[in-house]
Amino acid sequence: MSDPMTTAPNNVLVRCWQALWIDGDTHTALGCLHNPYVRHGVDGAATMSPEAYVAHVTTITSHLRGTSLDVDHLHEVGNMLYARFTMRGVNITTGGTIAIAWIGHYRLVDGKLAESWTMRQSDFAW
Repeated sequence: MSDPMTTAPNNVLVRCWQALWIDGDTHTALGCLHNPYVRHGVDGAATMSPEAYVAHVTTITSHLRGTSLDVDHLHEVGNMLYARFTMRGVNITTGGTIAIAWIGHYRLVDGKLAESWTMRQSDFAW
């Protein structure tokens, strides 16, 4: 299988997580999100503005520094995007390394992420 990071470097999902996880670039991340943004996760569904979502992610990752974003699978069909990826980084509080594996299903509107259904597992890599 080809490397999704090299075959789809401009994919909106890759750009969004690269901006949030590696670069700390909230401006780019905001440009990747549709308003409103709906996320479905283990805590149920939440509808929010792009600014609220970026603030949420920034808050919950404030003690982490991303070092890599490994996209294992990326497939786009119409307005739907399916992805499997691993984020790696360092917990700056403890100095320990981390890996967070994700599976996501995303709905696109006007080329932006509008809705997501995701599951993640910490301390796990594909």
